[in-house]
Amino acid sequence: MMAQQPKPKTTNRERRVWQSMWSMLAAAVLIAAVAVVVALLKTRAEGDAYSFLNGMSLGLLATLPVGMGYLLWRAYRQMDEFGQRQQERACAFAFLLTMVVVMVAFAVASFTGTVVPLWAVYLFGMLVYTAAVVRGAVLARGGRA
Repeated sequence: MMAQQPKPKTTNRERRVWQSMWSMLAAAVLIAAVAVVVALLKTRAEGDAYSFLNGMSLGLLATLPVGMGYLLWRAYRQMDEFGQRQQERACAFAFLLTMVVVMVAFAVASFTGTVVPLWAVYLFGMLVYTAAVVRGAVLARGGRA
């Protein structure tokens, strides 16, 4: 019978990476929530208030990818080499799949005359990236990464 091995303790570096990831998620949710509230207020406004709220919501939505990029870079710098390689593979996979979807969407949009919103492409890319990171983390836990 094998003796039960103690669970490995979480290192300070892992704790910092998780804190960075959670702060990134919190910042994304906060910026998106404020942007949604401003967009909802915009629907009830008129004149100068509408213009102001429209510019504010566009600015908040433009800030979201830039802010997420900075926070992701900060988290990446705190990772060890193994974690960095997982992030690089996830980014490469997400980029490749997103570009394929963009080309298909472009062909469909050209043929049908519909427009694919840019935020939908961004959201798809981020969801694919998140799925790739989670998949890498699950495989790493099982020792198959």
